Amino acid sequence: MNGLPAGCENVPLGGKSKNMTKFSIVIPTWKNLEYLDLCYKGIIRNSSAGHEIVVFFNEYDAACGRWAEGKRVIFDKSAENLGVCGAVNRAAKMVTT
Repeated sequence: MNGLPAGCENVPLGGKSKNMTKFSIVIPTWKNLEYLDLCYKGIIRNSSAGHEIVVFFNEYDAACGRWAEGKRVIFDKSAENLGVCGAVNRAAKMVTT
């Protein structure tokens, strides 16, 4: 076990290896996959520093799961909207840096 939440053990992180991970990017989201996708693509395209991306989905549904599939993210979810503070707090618990 590498300290990641269950199901995230094989998620490739930013940088060349987990040891290169220097910081975490926490993204709370609620029903805005279009903007989340722009944010994610911008981070991947423009960051050469070692990082991990942690996403928390408020009101998770099947579309959220499809979005996260194959992406280099660690994520958690809630069936209800916990609000931005609740989402950030839950995501922060998953940070490994």
